[in-house]
Amino acid sequence: MIVIAVDDESWALKELKYNLENEKEVEAVYAFSQGQEAIDWASNNSFDAAFLDINMRGMDGIELAKALRDFNQSCFIVFCTGYGEYAIDAFGLHATGYLLKPILPDKIHAEVEYISNVMGKNSKRIKVQCFGDFEVYDAKGQIMKFKRKRAKELLALLVDANGVGLNAKEICDRLFDNTEENKANNLNHLYKLIQELKRVLKEAGASQVLINAGGDYFLDMQMIEKDESGKAEGTYMGQFHWN
Repeated sequence: MIVIAVDDESWALKELKYNLENEKEVEAVYAFSQGQEAIDWASNNSFDAAFLDINMRGMDGIELAKALRDFNQSCFIVFCTGYGEYAIDAFGLHATGYLLKPILPDKIHAEVEYISNVMGKNSKRIKVQCFGDFEVYDAKGQIMKFKRKRAKELLALLVDANGVGLNAKEICDRLFDNTEENKANNLNHLYKLIQELKRVLKEAGASQVLINAGGDYFLDMQMIEKDESGKAEGTYMGQFHWN
């Protein structure tokens, strides 16, 4: 999961970030000392949970939680505070947790474990449109943007494989003119496409979708929502020559 951490006390923020990064379910932690910084980041990035101090200078944690929910309605909110009187306001926002400082690592672990379990029950992280032009959407319904068009085509190829592993040669044979004199360049190009695909998936909070095992690349199709052929219009992945 991708987590936002916000606290205007530097020592508290540093400790919170450290404890969150030690959780195996946490993929990345983005720490901010001001609410507006967190909002600016959240407006252009995907996230799953936010651990927020409440009593901060400027924008307080309650206001910040409301703003973050504008970007991700389903995000998990955990309040971390030294004051107990905000609990009613916090639970009015359907906060996941309310932790009183000083916060012990086991309390953070319990919150992360709970969030991870809930996320596991609703684990689809991306949606793909296969009929008509191939398109990819993140969990918020936003189109995922690729700097390399061929990286998007690589994802389409793996979606088409439907969870079956493809090795580098098999992928190159499908994507490129993989003649003997082109093989070295094609392989180098492929690894650049794989890195771009990993970057895009990470930004969408969906790094676990792509799996590399035993030299094969494949997708965890349980984390992908596909359009259905019986309900969709248009040609299946019609823009790709290998289809």
